[in-house]
Amino acid sequence: MAIPEQALEGINNLDPLPVTVQKLIVSLSGDEDVSFKELGGLIEYDPAVASNILRVANSAFYAGRRRIEDPKDAVVRLGTATLLDIVLGSYLKELTVSAPLYDLSEDELWLHAAVCSIAVKQVSRHAAKVKIPQTAVIAALIHDVGKIIMVRYMEADVDDILELCRTHNLTFVDAERQLFGCDHAEVG
Repeated sequence: MAIPEQALEGINNLDPLPVTVQKLIVSLSGDEDVSFKELGGLIEYDPAVASNILRVANSAFYAGRRRIEDPKDAVVRLGTATLLDIVLGSYLKELTVSAPLYDLSEDELWLHAAVCSIAVKQVSRHAAKVKIPQTAVIAALIHDVGKIIMVRYMEADVDDILELCRTHNLTFVDAERQLFGCDHAEVG
């Protein structure tokens, strides 16, 4: 199925990923070696990210024997996957909008994404033999970004979708596909 032009335009109109997030994604994909020093250097010039990273690195969950005061040291302590989770989470929080199409408030949409990410972390910890990739945590965090695009750039009425579900015995996603030519997962 093709994604409608207005959704593609919406995707192009999203704020670009911060350079830090781009570098972290490249690092995690294994396509390029990005050093912790380089990532720390990127972070130290972004006060919001630096303070957030330092706060997490010194939290009870991650704290070591000594307090971290340098973003470069925080990157080493947290690792790239956790760092990406924090930085990308902050970026996505800025994107959140009210999503009446999905009957979710802004906070509920964000909470849902955060809970999904935490759930993947917990499954990974308890099922270590399965070897769930670290990027699954990020995938869980951003899995509904298509909803943001559809809410911002495509006209829809949840009542129409639900009516189509009832009258044609369709799932919500199938009804989205019938009405829009795509569903929120494809747009995401």
